[in-house]
Amino acid sequence: MPRYTYKTFGLLIMVLSLVACGNSDPLENYTNHSERTASFIKRDVYRSPNQTLSFFGINKQQTVVEIWPGGGWYTEILAPYLQDNGKYYAAHFPLDSDISFFTRMRSNFDKKLEESATLYGDVITTNFRPPSSVDIAPSSTADRVLTFRNVHNWMRNNSEQAAFNSFYKSLKPGGILGVLNIERQIHLVSKI
Repeated sequence: MPRYTYKTFGLLIMVLSLVACGNSDPLENYTNHSERTASFIKRDVYRSPNQTLSFFGINKQQTVVEIWPGGGWYTEILAPYLQDNGKYYAAHFPLDSDISFFTRMRSNFDKKLEESATLYGDVITTNFRPPSSVDIAPSSTADRVLTFRNVHNWMRNNSEQAAFNSFYKSLKPGGILGVLNIERQIHLVSKI
């Protein structure tokens, strides 16, 4: 092989290595964007959002449903990430709930989306309060349904089966339910 070919090959390898090093994960670009709430960013060290969402296999072309997004911690990452090529559903507390915490959280969430519509894009907000309000997305349309620290709430109210049935109904064949639960031990009582 001629000498200049080795140099060319070596240069090509070096350029490709630099491109690979400088081409960070697109999801990480969204977990680190400057529009996120400062107090949310401080929690990244504990919640590891990039690793968590990567583990669930999130990509920009998917339809993702987040269950009970609360104040929008994951919304600040997922909605902008999915904005151009995917779809983001926020299955939140109903505004007409008789629980003041639910209505306050939902009102604040809606206000957040409204105030930063350009950043979040076309978020589709649905109502979720099992067992009565469980239509989180059209049937068989979601690539991922994600729920963070919520299962214990449904178990406390004996509505976990309605919740999981709803998730199953919304998922496409081959879709994934991503569950991140609290670390406290949950005591299950079998019903015989």
